[in-house]
Amino acid sequence: MLTEGQVHSVGDRLIEAETRTYYFGDLTVLYSQQRQIVTVISFFLSLGSVATLLAKTPSWIPLILSLIVVLANVYSLAFDLDLKMRMMAELNRSWAEVASAYEQIWRDPNTEAAEALYKQLREKERDLSTMASTGVPNHKKRMAKWHHRVLELRNRK
Repeated sequence: MLTEGQVHSVGDRLIEAETRTYYFGDLTVLYSQQRQIVTVISFFLSLGSVATLLAKTPSWIPLILSLIVVLANVYSLAFDLDLKMRMMAELNRSWAEVASAYEQIWRDPNTEAAEALYKQLREKERDLSTMASTGVPNHKKRMAKWHHRVLELRNRK
C-alpha cells in the first residue's frame, strides 16, 4: 500500500505526466510541420516547370531559389527533424503510458500492486527525464499552456 505522502504525490505526478504527454505531442506536430514545409519548398522549387518559367527571368533568380532549396535541406539535416519527430513521438507515447498508470493508481491506491507500480513509474520517469535531457527544447510557455489545459480538463484550476 502507498503511504499518505505517496498517494498525494500520485495526483501531482498524474498532472505532470499528462502535461508532458501534451507537450511532447505538440512538439511532434511542430517538427512534423517544419519537415513538411521543407519538403514542399524543396519539391516546388525543384520542379522542372518552375525551372522552365524561371529560364526567362534574370539569371540570379534561379540561383537564389536553388540556394533556398539547399538551405531548407541543410536546415532539415542540421536540426535532424526526422529524428526529433521520432524522439518527441516516443516521449509522447511513454508519458501517456505513465499518465495512464498513475490514473490507475489514483483510482485504487490501497493495493499491493499500486505500491509496486508506483516504484516502477518513478524509475520510468527518471529514464524519460534522462532521455529528454538531450535534444529536447525547454519551451516554458508551451509547457505552461499544456499544464493549464490539463488543470482545466481535470477541473483543478
